[in-house]
Amino acid sequence: MADPAAPASAAGTFHALLIGVNDYDHAPLSGCVSDVDAMQRVLLGPRMGLANGRIRIRRLTSPCSGARHDAVTEQPATLANLRDALAELGSDKVSAGDRVFIFYSGHGAQLEVTAPDGRRAHREVLVPVDYAARPPSPQVLPDFEINTALRAIVARTRSVAFMLDCCFAAGVTRAGLAQPDWLPRYIDLGRRSDGGRAAAAPQPAPAPRLGGGDDRGFGGVDACHVVSACLNHEVAREHTRDGVRNGLLTRAFIEALEAATEAELASVTWAQIWQAMQAYVAQHNASQHLWMAGNAGRAVFAGPPVERDPGLPVIRAGDDVRIEAGTLADVTRDALVAVYGDRPAYFPPIDSEDDRRARVGVLRVTAADLATATATVDGTPFELQPGARGRLVQAGVAARLRCAVVPPDPVLQARLAASSLLDVVDDAVVKLELHEGRWFITDAIHGKQPPAPILLALPPGQLDGARAVLEHYHAYSRPLRMVERIHDLDGGLTIRVLRCPARGIRAAAAALPDGLSEVRPSDGKCALSSGDTVCFEARNWTDRELRVTLVNCAASGKVQVLGDQVIVPDRSYVFWARNVLGAPFEMSPPPGVRHCVDRMMAIGRTALGHALDHLQLDQTFAQVVDRYRSGKKDITGSVQGTVAPLEHWAASQVVIETRA
Repeated sequence: MADPAAPASAAGTFHALLIGVNDYDHAPLSGCVSDVDAMQRVLLGPRMGLANGRIRIRRLTSPCSGARHDAVTEQPATLANLRDALAELGSDKVSAGDRVFIFYSGHGAQLEVTAPDGRRAHREVLVPVDYAARPPSPQVLPDFEINTALRAIVARTRSVAFMLDCCFAAGVTRAGLAQPDWLPRYIDLGRRSDGGRAAAAPQPAPAPRLGGGDDRGFGGVDACHVVSACLNHEVAREHTRDGVRNGLLTRAFIEALEAATEAELASVTWAQIWQAMQAYVAQHNASQHLWMAGNAGRAVFAGPPVERDPGLPVIRAGDDVRIEAGTLADVTRDALVAVYGDRPAYFPPIDSEDDRRARVGVLRVTAADLATATATVDGTPFELQPGARGRLVQAGVAARLRCAVVPPDPVLQARLAASSLLDVVDDAVVKLELHEGRWFITDAIHGKQPPAPILLALPPGQLDGARAVLEHYHAYSRPLRMVERIHDLDGGLTIRVLRCPARGIRAAAAALPDGLSEVRPSDGKCALSSGDTVCFEARNWTDRELRVTLVNCAASGKVQVLGDQVIVPDRSYVFWARNVLGAPFEMSPPPGVRHCVDRMMAIGRTALGHALDHLQLDQTFAQVVDRYRSGKKDITGSVQGTVAPLEHWAASQVVIETRA
């Protein structure tokens, strides 16, 4: 794996596309070109460590008349220039060892579109300076076209980052609508320079054909790290400091970088600055929530993709520490949370020597609600460093995993009872069961022999890894327990499995697809065959906006966060594979496994700023056992296939059983 901390100068050419638009005909802005100036100064500064000739900056800016700004290569931020600059980054001018950093500051907009049958949805767009040049149709850069460009760029290099300081930003690189015969009802220009509502553009006529051709597969790009100024329904703000006006995201970013201790900024990861950025934005605009798609362990300036345990966000709150997880995630009063720095990438086995060395300190939870907890230092005082993350290492009694050993084995039971996450009892849903010389992890879905699917089987010589496996199961099953505990908006959120063509569907129809049949549960399970392709539709039946996260507890032991979207009341949202609009999930057991189960759930909350990234687990059961085993590997188990104010919560779950 590439080192995310490697200096950008060592990774080939650094390509930067900087876009800033102030001079709009309607609702002009003040700080966008200043944002570009600030970014340019950082990239050309000594702390970036970029030698002459190793950085290429293309600058598309449209300042207001008479304004003076920095310049490198200056071109107006027209729609044609935006398209040309993005296409250039997807050409042979970019090589595999290069990094690409794209920054946009200006208006983001939403187009409300109406289908012939009356259904409504929104499309997010970026607004170039000449958006009103051809009335009555707005000339904009829609989300699906942006994603097409990003896919071409990541085909050249996987070291890509995209920052958007605009309104509705989190939706720009994800789903969108492109149906040519749907009508934009209005264009709401987003980012506010005066704290008030921007002037609306004239009512447009039918939109021109956007994209055209075979647009199947447009959508989010998983290899591109995306940082947005706000969620897909929110408005971003500008802020003046020392006489200079900037977007809040940009100002928070620059200040967090200035506070970073690394000599070279190319080594700074998002984990080291993200909490400081969130705090800055929350201080100046509580209704604006930063959003990030990608692992926080990735280098800020277009580092290559990385994998690591995200952990629990821990933030200093006066004399206490706030943990961004609560009772729904097993963080209860008197629980202990170990705190680690930005490294190691994966948490060591609990209480191992490596674990003790890696810990920065330990927190004891003093109070907890559904989504957050408050803690104090337990033991030796320590400083909470940027990028700190926590892990539950001792659960409260009620939050421990109840498990049984069948038949009873005093030595094995004592080994499991030593864990502060497990509660060994005589009978439980989760069991370690002996069958034909091997020990099986069984639960309400998985058994020890066909026809039940097998989760994991351990030969007797590998029982020293049983405790680690069950501790991993404690984290693996956390989303399942969350769903069981959520009752305050019962029925407010539903999830459906829809069959899709294997080739996917056109992006134009992917937001509200027609003609896809539902896979209806039978005996509590949706039965599929190997190779079947599906998507997942979540619907918000409540009268409130819900931030909905799609989570998969896969049979391998991984927990995947597959999507995250704010869904307005009485609306649906369709989740596609890798956030690529129209690309289905393929359900297929791995070689040698004929029967496996995925548990897919949608978890919604009215606390729109609350993320559930901490649920993600990138390690499988087999990988956990590998740390404890010696000799020849002999582990049987399913491995995941291709499927890769007062707050309220809602949840829904579907069990998918796939057979070869």
